[in-house]
Amino acid sequence: MRGNSPALGELLQQARRLQKLDLEFKSLLDPVMAENASVAAQHENVLVIVASSAALATRLRMDSKSLINALNSRGITQVSTLQVKTAPAPRPRDDTPRKRRQLPDIARQSLDRFAEDIKSRDSQSSLAAEKKDEKQPGS
Repeated sequence: MRGNSPALGELLQQARRLQKLDLEFKSLLDPVMAENASVAAQHENVLVIVASSAALATRLRMDSKSLINALNSRGITQVSTLQVKTAPAPRPRDDTPRKRRQLPDIARQSLDRFAEDIKSRDSQSSLAAEKKDEKQPGS
């Protein structure tokens, strides 16, 4: 692990820088927008933002010039372009038990008749196979 420590150190430094950029960026937005957008990466002078909806992404694209100017005025001068991508936030898992639905009586009766027919056909097939075996010589 010691051989990887410079790379790990660079990775941690990049993560801290992105976290700081994310905090600065979110401070420019209203709380609802800030909750649904975040800094994903920075490639040279391009800041990549991920928005949880197409509507928010469009709004951020429309406001990109003023957002860049605000970031520049806060000393973040390495950003000159905003690239906004859409990635819906994962929905929280619903752990409530589902209500078990009941089959209508007519459907239950049809399934019961179908099951009986299958049993009857299987029985008839078995009997026919047994009779066939009895008729064959050498059995």
